[in-house]
Amino acid sequence: PPLPVDGAFSWVKVCLFMSDEEIINRVGFDSLIFLRFHRLALRCIVKMSVFSFLVLLPLNFTGGGRAKANDLK
Repeated sequence: PPLPVDGAFSWVKVCLFMSDEEIINRVGFDSLIFLRFHRLALRCIVKMSVFSFLVLLPLNFTGGGRAKANDLK
């Protein structure tokens, strides 16, 4: 049966929330491993992005930035 995909990127929601058993039944074990790898990568990227925006970006903006090239030698 076809999946309920309405928009251009609505397939992402279907891929993220579909059970492993349903993926195996529909497209096979190799696709399950591929999608699980991408799910893991997406979780890691989201966590690193949140850390970057909440911690590193404010530090970069408030760090001064008054160093000259001669000061770094």
